[in-house]
Amino acid sequence: MLDRELRRVRRFATMLHDRRSVMDLTAYERELEEQLGRTRAGNDKLEGMLRPLIRRDRG
Repeated sequence: MLDRELRRVRRFATMLHDRRSVMDLTAYERELEEQLGRTRAGNDKLEGMLRPLIRRDRG
C-alpha cells in the first residue's frame, strides 16, 4: 500500500515539473470540487425529502 502511494507521489512530483501538467491538475481539482459541491447539494436535497418520512416513522 505504501509502495503504491509512493509511486503516486513520485508521478505527481514529476508532473509538477511540467507547466501544462500543473494546469491540468488545477483543472482536475476544480472539476472534483464541482462534483463534490453537486454531491453535497444532492445529499442535502435527499435528506430534506427523507426527514419528514423519518419523523413520521418514529412518531
